[in-house]
Amino acid sequence: MAGLFALAILGVVGAAVVGVLGLLWLVLKLVFLPIRLALGAVKLVVGLVLGLVGGVAMLALAPIVAVLVGGAALIAVVVAAAALLLPLLPFLLIGALIWSFTRRPAPIA
Repeated sequence: MAGLFALAILGVVGAAVVGVLGLLWLVLKLVFLPIRLALGAVKLVVGLVLGLVGGVAMLALAPIVAVLVGGAALIAVVVAAAALLLPLLPFLLIGALIWSFTRRPAPIA
């Protein structure tokens, strides 16, 4: 019976400790709430300013980036076309050679 009573006391003391710690946590949150709100307002203002600066920078740099990306894409297309057509070069040369021997001579006027 004494063991059960000791276990009940331990449960009550544990609940009291948790209650005190929860109350301490609530007091700390209430004490630091104005600081948290002020830092949140500062973060909001800094975020808005940095977003505005980033937007203006993107408006200034977007045409330059678009031209560079377009130029790179054009070069990639030309290189890809050359890579596809380059293996055909020997066949074109042999065809031109055969055509030069088999063509009809120009009529003399």
